[in-house]
Amino acid sequence: MNFVFCERCGCPVSGIHGTCHQDVFSEFNDRKIIFNGGWHDAGDLSQQLVQSAEVTLGIFELAAKVKKSDPVLHARLLEEGEWGLDFIFNF
Repeated sequence: MNFVFCERCGCPVSGIHGTCHQDVFSEFNDRKIIFNGGWHDAGDLSQQLVQSAEVTLGIFELAAKVKKSDPVLHARLLEEGEWGLDFIFNF
């Protein structure tokens, strides 16, 4: 989960990177929004909606499996999964 946290896009990650992708936009009709959030995809530091949705699903599936056996990890997984949901549902 530490690695996934470090791959967050659009917010500073201390010691890793600052706020990023403020210059990537999505436009539709008269609406223009910054397209950052989710997690970077591999070493190119891009971010994609589909990949972030797949990661989010995997995180929540794992959270369900460890809920009783590891409550600390469960809470951390939910936190990171919510980061993914924020990106997905803002579009």
